[in-house]
Amino acid sequence: MRIAAIVLLGVLPGLSFAATQEGSEASALHWLQRMVKAIKTENYIGRFVYLHDGQLETLEVRHFATPDGEKSHLIALNGAAVEVLHDGQQVICVLPDGVSVNQYAVPKGLSPLVPDDPERLARAYELRLLGTARVANRSTVVLGVLPRDGFRYGLRLFLDRKTALPLQADKLDIEGRVLSRILFVSLMAGAEVAGFDDELVLPPIEAGRSIVSRRGIAHRSVTSETKPKWRFTDLPSGYRLAQRRLLSGEADESTIEQYIFSDG
Repeated sequence: MRIAAIVLLGVLPGLSFAATQEGSEASALHWLQRMVKAIKTENYIGRFVYLHDGQLETLEVRHFATPDGEKSHLIALNGAAVEVLHDGQQVICVLPDGVSVNQYAVPKGLSPLVPDDPERLARAYELRLLGTARVANRSTVVLGVLPRDGFRYGLRLFLDRKTALPLQADKLDIEGRVLSRILFVSLMAGAEVAGFDDELVLPPIEAGRSIVSRRGIAHRSVTSETKPKWRFTDLPSGYRLAQRRLLSGEADESTIEQYIFSDG
């Protein structure tokens, strides 16, 4: 959705403005590119709060980039005791039902966390440096990702000056109101986590619990020569077909053709 620049450039507590408009977009793209790289390659451990739909959750995340690929461990610190482990090949969800640990295969080729191509994203959004702020006792650069049309939400990202990791991420509506917020309250990165084990260890499985594999949906990529059953026209500017797959379940012989569109 379109976000008026005057809203993002208004007076915000703890936010100072030092960037000029000239050259701002090029510098903003540089910060976005740094963030994309940092999310994938930095080692970090942090605690953050997630505000959404009138709810507030507290979580801890551990992320390590290893020779075997990215590994991450997400732990809910309030509410239901849920843990999610991701090693690049599968996601394991430890649920508080006292019965099962759900295990999912991870399809390759599309990350929900970061844009595939920051430069392509910059064609659909105006990138703007909004100033500086302090988050989790660390200095940050504030990056505005402002949609150029009315088909997308806006983002306000607070990027750690040292690592470029996002320490705060606000999703904004057309009026500039915060729809959801991720806010780190503590972060250790790089050498600060050198002594921590980067192995993902499944939490102890209590007696009576079992690992349940959720691999019932098989998927395979579709070649460009395969004629699609659906045709899409008048997509918003910047959106493209990022992935087309055929999904089939073990329970029956039905097949679902899945289309994933992205503007990043």
